[in-house]
Amino acid sequence: MTRATAAAESAVPQPFYQNRADALLLMRDHLKSGDVEAAKLIYDETVQATGIWPLSMPVLVKLIQELMRHGQKAETLSLVEDFAERYPEYGAHLMRKLGHTA
Repeated sequence: MTRATAAAESAVPQPFYQNRADALLLMRDHLKSGDVEAAKLIYDETVQATGIWPLSMPVLVKLIQELMRHGQKAETLSLVEDFAERYPEYGAHLMRKLGHTA
C-alpha cells in the first residue's frame, strides 16, 4: 500500500459502529427507547467491524433481558455464553434462568 493510498483510506469517514464508544451510546439509547432490534444490530455490526466486544455487565444484562422480553431467545445465546464465560459466578444462574444449557 502506498502512502497516498493509506492517507486516502484514513480520510474516509468510518461507520459509527467502528467507534465502540459511539456505538455503545447509540445502543443504550435504543435499549432505553425499547428498540432492542436496533441495539442488537449495532452490537452485531460493531463486533463484525472491530472484533470481540466485551460489554460491561450492566449493558450485557440489559441487552439479554430486552431480547428475552421481546421473545428473541435464540438471539441471546451468544450473549449469554459470553456472560457465563466472563462472569462465571453469575453465568450458570443466568443460563438456567433463561433456559439455556451450557
